[in-house]
Amino acid sequence: MPNVMVAEELETVTAIGYGEDVNEATQNAVESALTQVVGSFIDAENSIKQKTKIQNAVSKTSKTISSSFSSYSQGSVESLSILDVADTGSMKKVTARVTIRVEDFKRYIREVALGEAKVKGGLFAKAKVKQSQGDNLAELVVDKILSPARNYEAVDIKIGEVSLVEDFEIERAATSAKINFDNKTLVRVPVTVQIKQDFLENAYKILDETSVGRYKGGQIKAIDIDEKGYNHSDTFFLLLFADMVLDDSGSTTAIYGSSGGRLCGLFSRAGLTAGGYINPMQARLYALPKAHFNALVQRIQGAKLATGTIGWLVEAPTVNLRVLNSMGETVFEDYLTSAGKQNSLKRDIQSSSSLIVGEGFINGGNNKAVGSVTALFSTISATSGSVYKNQVALIDLQQRFEIITALADDVLEAADSIQVELSY
Repeated sequence: MPNVMVAEELETVTAIGYGEDVNEATQNAVESALTQVVGSFIDAENSIKQKTKIQNAVSKTSKTISSSFSSYSQGSVESLSILDVADTGSMKKVTARVTIRVEDFKRYIREVALGEAKVKGGLFAKAKVKQSQGDNLAELVVDKILSPARNYEAVDIKIGEVSLVEDFEIERAATSAKINFDNKTLVRVPVTVQIKQDFLENAYKILDETSVGRYKGGQIKAIDIDEKGYNHSDTFFLLLFADMVLDDSGSTTAIYGSSGGRLCGLFSRAGLTAGGYINPMQARLYALPKAHFNALVQRIQGAKLATGTIGWLVEAPTVNLRVLNSMGETVFEDYLTSAGKQNSLKRDIQSSSSLIVGEGFINGGNNKAVGSVTALFSTISATSGSVYKNQVALIDLQQRFEIITALADDVLEAADSIQVELSY
């Protein structure tokens, strides 16, 4: 029986580690930090008796951390900041700040190293365990999957070949957006935002262990929504992973079945059938336990993750564009934000100098800019009055868009590289 979850306590330790490379030195620093913390809750007698087991447990935890550690990683380490890297002969020396989830680490050491596990009986204890299970599931799904996907913490941003704008339709869009490109040159910056593979593997592992329904590729369109309890009147929480496009170059029927099908209707209400899907056989759909629906919704609300759905977005990110010279100095910087008043639908992401052109702009004649940037995480909350009934969330595996920006001659002459960042 799982232990009852207690309030999270964090402890931050600065430690030094050595190794043949930065990664090994980082792991050594994490091991040193964990060793410091373990002494605060393991008494001396146990520490002596179980010294080898404790050291092995600490070492095993530290080996899961790398110098590229991200907040979505699992384990007892909340965060890792590398403060300094130095050479000491043939070795690397890393100084790191390590924040540790004390209760999580304490529980791990006691169970793995000391063989301790508490089991409590009684109706009250069972109720608390059930609540704890829901809270733990919500923490895993929201903190390790949904939040990093929505906040662009788990993505690779790739910039394609930068070129001059020689397209009348895009020039007209820039004029309509009131971009001032007098005595300037319009440049197009193609951007691809892709979910990291290690994040996906971690997310799939979590969901394979915690979901009650798992479907891949062609299995999805075969779902009987009445039999599975996914009708609009039911309570459910679904997560869809798929590579979505906002124009008509992909297929929706390969995932949902016929356009008149009931599964298609479900996702249509969720706003997730606009456009199509690339490689639909790679799509994955997970259904989470209905018993934990409330815990999931509450944690999502606390994390403020709602963006809306494709075409009905109420929250959109800021796009930060920087042009650097050969010395790495910023010669041009621009912040593109979503237009529209607070609580209104977002239609564009732009500034006075730049705008976003989304997928399907040329072929479809429609600038789906906000959708192209935000669709990486899109969610619908179906409601009955003010009560949440069901949720369908999309994690798009890849999105493409272009930044159209007006640059002066001196910036063009000095330009050596371009950086793009996305954030909420």
